[in-house]
Amino acid sequence: MRIGLALLAACAASPPPPPHGVEPPPAPAAAAPDPSDAEPAAFHVAGPFRLPHTFEPSGYRVSLALGEREFTGHVEIDGTVSEAVKLLWLHGVDLVVTRAVVRRATREIPLVASHPRRDQLLGFIADEPIEPGPWTIAIDYAGPVRQLAPPRDGMDAWAEGLFRRVEAGSSYFFTQGEAITARMIFPCIDEPDRKVPWQLALDIPSADLAASNTPIVRETPLADDRKLVEFAPTSPLPSYLVAFAVGPFEVVNAARSRRGVPIRIFEIAGSGANAMAARAAAPGILDELEAWLGEPFPYAKLDLIAVPHTGWSAMENPGLVTFDRLALENPHPDYVIAHELAHQWFGDLVTPRWWDDIWLNESFADWLARRLEDSTGPDRHVTLEWLENLHARVRPRIGDDAALEQDMFVPPESIERGAAVLDLLDAGLGDARFREVLRRYLHAHAHGNVTTADLAAAVDAVTGTSSDALLDALLDHTLPQLDTTIACGGKPRVHFEIDVDAPVCFAYEARGKRVDTCTTVQAPATDIALPACPAWLLPGANGFAPYYLQLDTLVGPLLAHWSAMTPVEHRALFAELDEPAMKLRVFRKLDDARELSAVAEARYLDSIVPLVPDELRPRFDAWVRTRFQVHYVRDPLAELVSSIGDRDLAREAVPFARALLAGAHYPAMQEIAILRFAADADPKIASAELAQAIAHRDFLMLSALSGSRSLPDLVRDEPDQIAQLGPTAMALFQRACDPQLRQQAAALDDHRPVELIDRCLVTKAALAPAFRAWLK
Repeated sequence: MRIGLALLAACAASPPPPPHGVEPPPAPAAAAPDPSDAEPAAFHVAGPFRLPHTFEPSGYRVSLALGEREFTGHVEIDGTVSEAVKLLWLHGVDLVVTRAVVRRATREIPLVASHPRRDQLLGFIADEPIEPGPWTIAIDYAGPVRQLAPPRDGMDAWAEGLFRRVEAGSSYFFTQGEAITARMIFPCIDEPDRKVPWQLALDIPSADLAASNTPIVRETPLADDRKLVEFAPTSPLPSYLVAFAVGPFEVVNAARSRRGVPIRIFEIAGSGANAMAARAAAPGILDELEAWLGEPFPYAKLDLIAVPHTGWSAMENPGLVTFDRLALENPHPDYVIAHELAHQWFGDLVTPRWWDDIWLNESFADWLARRLEDSTGPDRHVTLEWLENLHARVRPRIGDDAALEQDMFVPPESIERGAAVLDLLDAGLGDARFREVLRRYLHAHAHGNVTTADLAAAVDAVTGTSSDALLDALLDHTLPQLDTTIACGGKPRVHFEIDVDAPVCFAYEARGKRVDTCTTVQAPATDIALPACPAWLLPGANGFAPYYLQLDTLVGPLLAHWSAMTPVEHRALFAELDEPAMKLRVFRKLDDARELSAVAEARYLDSIVPLVPDELRPRFDAWVRTRFQVHYVRDPLAELVSSIGDRDLAREAVPFARALLAGAHYPAMQEIAILRFAADADPKIASAELAQAIAHRDFLMLSALSGSRSLPDLVRDEPDQIAQLGPTAMALFQRACDPQLRQQAAALDDHRPVELIDRCLVTKAALAPAFRAWLK
């Protein structure tokens, strides 16, 4: 998946604006139906969200001729009609059909195609019923090549469909089909459960190279210095995984894998030297995955394609993995390569039946990539951010196209909670049995579609138990709360309370030694005998805890026996704590041992900036500036530094902020620092940010202003504008923690910001001794 999809909106809905950096697609030059022509009445209604199984495809044959701004195509779709029909629906976006027929043997029925529609459908009407049985739909059509402009203001376009990049005067063509943008390239049934073979042929300039999911079987010269490149048929694939790339690439050959799979890297011409780290890493990663899974790589070859400025990191197309070139050319590309290669099994070989089970792609790829990064112990690069995301719902609810666009239906926190569920299964079953589960799952559904129930069935086949309810609880429900108490009167025991039967891993001290164990806790409560009263006990050992943990009575002993825990357990403890003073104590221990990433440390410090006593702010600010050397306003750590001020960065932020305010898109989370810096540097920008926040109820804009030093002046000078925010004004005061702003908020005649500030002032006073002990 693109790291870093409205199947069918109502017919009357307005089309979305093109993504940032993408020119609106030109009208295809091919002869198109006159829009004034009357269409059949069947085309005047909104099409179905999920396409019916009236026509079930069994294979596609596609020929495309690529031009710089337009492509023309011919597609033949073999399939079976289940009942007599006169109307067929396919997906298609910005595609103009010039001829369409349905045929079998010597019989051919002309089809009337709909004009391009706003609901992402193409309709086809026959003038006589299409009888049940095998048929082939043949379509001639044309569509636009999306022109991706160079990055503007440091922001990349969102690359999708068939798009063109110009590098050093040369044209390169790439595709991106996930989740619902293959329909920008082919008329097709663009749903993941329609998984069938595809065969592709490309008419391209003679000097260019082409690659697709399968090897080339034939190249034929054509007129006008062009050639036809034909590829071998694919194994069954959903439309979103069909991909190709065309251009004057420089090809870097990597070593074959241990089983003989050829591996190549396609780089922008003249950039082959940038691929050396990826060239060295890819064969070993593929070998490790094959060995761990006990399953051979399921495709004939592996090409890694460098794509400039995608807006996403990588995409797992079988045999043709595309990467933003910055990700592929990174000196340490191991994780992103491992993630995408893990998808060749989880997502490509076995594909979710529908997008609500996308965790079967993404969480497995994340879990396996982390597993390969550190296969020697339980840490597995589990970061604080990963741990803090374990409270997210895993499986999305998808009811329209808007829920699927640009992959926003699968946020990182959902992927990571799903990976934590896999960690829990692995810990509970043990590596050998969990590998057996995965092998059964892959064997049973190779080249097919899966649901979570299929994974549960593989677990049940190995364990002899039923895991459906457990997986549903861990994936979909509000996270269960796990209460833990130690009872030492009489026979020592640990008492667990939870709302659903669940596996729990915990560690404790017994006679001076650490003991790790995993067990199934039965709802509502389970007692587990201990050999002796433990000096400490940790539920969620090794970070395997997709639960809300109640740790209040356990934290003191854990802090006293800090060295008995692993680094990932230190981070997990920090992630679970809410009480400010205790969290600060744990942070200081983590900080002393450098056990947090710079980004995680910066995020926490940014959250406590308002709580630092006023007299200690100069010392705190100086410590932060020394600790985090930020020289660029787009540095991931800039948000923290923007809270403590930096004149040079503030000046740098001003033109970026003006461009953001002038643009049509909402700011992204990583742009808060820019807006905050710029608000401090220029009062006019602060006022403009407030105006946009009022106009759009823009919480991110308000968050930037909330951390800005300009906020007191803004509240004093523009009370009428702030009053227009109504309840949204709470976001403006979320970081307010001083009496001056409390007085100004009280003048707004809204008690809620005042209550928010009062709570912060109480916490600030309670934490003052801990800050003094630390900073003095």
